[in-house]
Amino acid sequence: MKQFPDPQDFFVQHLEQAAEKRIRGMKRAGITRPSWKLVNRLIERDIEEGKERYIEENNKVLEHNIKVHIRSYRRRNRQINREGAQLALWTCPPVIALFSFMAWYSFNHPGVEGLLMGAMYSIGALAFLGMLIATQILTRRR
Repeated sequence: MKQFPDPQDFFVQHLEQAAEKRIRGMKRAGITRPSWKLVNRLIERDIEEGKERYIEENNKVLEHNIKVHIRSYRRRNRQINREGAQLALWTCPPVIALFSFMAWYSFNHPGVEGLLMGAMYSIGALAFLGMLIATQILTRRR
């Protein structure tokens, strides 16, 4: 994570750099005694540029920090998904086997009750099988 620049230090540094740049430019142009109007306009321009640069710098830092948080979130989310897939791989097959056995046992009993209980256990087994398949499909590596 980047720290936001101190506004006072940033502004002072910007004005110092701008003043040096203006002095060099005036020396190259041969201006020895600039008018106050020129100096005031240059100072106003430098102040506006400093504000704009400070805002740009803050936006860059903000974007960088947001990207760091998103990257951290995605990494943690992938880890949670892998752990959930691992848990489903360990728990679903025994539950499917249990429901399948109970369905087989219920279907062996005569009458409507055995048929209904067998159908419910079969639906439960199919639900856990679907959950296992969906978990493995959704958490596969891309």
